[in-house]
Amino acid sequence: METRWKTISIIALVIALGLVLVPKVVPVCSAMVATASGGQMPMRCFYTFRAQSLFAVTSVLAAVSLFVVRSPDGRKTVGAMLAVLGIMMAVLPLSGVMGICMRSDMPCHTTAFWNTVLAAAQILTGLVIVFSKVPAQAQSSVIKEMPRPTGEKIKWLD
Repeated sequence: METRWKTISIIALVIALGLVLVPKVVPVCSAMVATASGGQMPMRCFYTFRAQSLFAVTSVLAAVSLFVVRSPDGRKTVGAMLAVLGIMMAVLPLSGVMGICMRSDMPCHTTAFWNTVLAAAQILTGLVIVFSKVPAQAQSSVIKEMPRPTGEKIKWLD
């Protein structure tokens, strides 16, 4: 069972590291948008993938914690957190949330594609962790009966 958890933890860590590296390997748009006052500012895809990078770093920390957390409930909680972070990263490029450039030939569309693929893989990995079956011995080791004190008689209510 421990080998299975280590394998799932390694997969979650690799996916999270991939999400961190996507904007670095497949860069977003570098063009600037002219404002009404004559200044320039980055396109909105720049800010979208800035936010995605923060969620990805949080995913890396959560995936690393899978190696440290030993309780089944703790692992399921981290798995749920990975799934939620994956959902958040998958919806960031949507126009209703933060969005990316309108033109489909811009490089941010390629970045968004790989971001969505890895976010879907992270959602799936998180759900596998949440819904994986915990062996009976791991469940029973959490709750133990208190030993009876010696020499005391138990009074029953009648």
